[in-house]
Amino acid sequence: MSAWTRLVEWLVADKRLTGLTDDECRAVIESLVICAEADGIITTDEWVKLHLEIKKLPWAWHHPSDEVDRIIAAFRRKKQQDRKIGIMMADEVREIVARFPTDEKMRRRIYRMQVSVCWFDGKAHDEHDDQLHAFREAMGISEKDAKRILQSVRDETIPGLG
Repeated sequence: MSAWTRLVEWLVADKRLTGLTDDECRAVIESLVICAEADGIITTDEWVKLHLEIKKLPWAWHHPSDEVDRIIAAFRRKKQQDRKIGIMMADEVREIVARFPTDEKMRRRIYRMQVSVCWFDGKAHDEHDDQLHAFREAMGISEKDAKRILQSVRDETIPGLG
């Protein structure tokens, strides 16, 4: 990736996320993957949305798409192995959230990214809602804040949806 491309991507990154460490960025990516495939499949459109959300992470995470895809694939393989040995989704969520920053504003921003992945088309399946609820609970985000974030994402996704 050229220095110019990296600079442009850094300029469009979400400045509120620049304080994330490398491991925190990986945890955010893992949470976005879990949210995207909560209903059992990641569609082409969800992959696009997932990569758009990843681009909001600090510039250090603006790797070429194939490298990001390798990171995602490694996590998905680990997740499948964990499921085979009986690790539950709730345990996965707690493990990932334990690696998130503790700052409340940063956690709300991460939750917004998760909601955006689930609601990219203006709707979410029950599985997506269940996954968002699990992350919200684990991160300590109030129901009021969650509703406000959801409404904001819906307003941006489909203006006038209400």
